[in-house]
Amino acid sequence: TLISVSEALKLKDRKKTGPTAPAHSLFLEKVSYPDT
Repeated sequence: TLISVSEALKLKDRKKTGPTAPAHSLFLEKVSYPDT
């Protein structure tokens, strides 16, 4: 959860955040900005 990630950041311990997605095959496909 967002709270657990926030706590892990405060504690500076990545083990508290749980597993993360591997970087393999991840890429940015599209960025959209609202018209203002």
